[in-house]
Amino acid sequence: MSNRKITVVLLFVASFFIKNGGVHCSNITDCGSSDNVKIHDIKVSYCDDVDLCPLIRGDTTILTMNFEVGSEVKNLTAWVQGTIDDGDMFLPFPYKHRYVCAEELGLECPLIPGKIYTYTTPIEIKQIFPKIRSVVKWELKDRKKVVICILIPSRIVDEI
Repeated sequence: MSNRKITVVLLFVASFFIKNGGVHCSNITDCGSSDNVKIHDIKVSYCDDVDLCPLIRGDTTILTMNFEVGSEVKNLTAWVQGTIDDGDMFLPFPYKHRYVCAEELGLECPLIPGKIYTYTTPIEIKQIFPKIRSVVKWELKDRKKVVICILIPSRIVDEI
């Protein structure tokens, strides 16, 4: 392979990681984020280099996203859903921190272009949750418009 082709391939791979950030769980994917958003990094507790992020019953998982917006975002609301086992229907997930622009979650709205924001949120995994596989769909919306959408392949477990 010529040096030019290798350079093109490396630039393509680098641009993928720059656009999609330093995703630590190898299977976190975008599911329709706005073209106006650049996600720099996504981290989920206990999710380094695994295919399914373990969500430990009776524990709190932390989701952290670093991102920037290309235009002003007035407000953000979190919509969290999940599948049951290998199903394809998303059901609402009981999540109590819907209003993202809260000091406790690290964001104050409106969000403005040119600044990198860090969104950190706790996800309580209740002891009563069944041990299943799930794809968690995490959306941040400005009114009804999707700003960020990610899919997190997961499994609910008792321990790692």
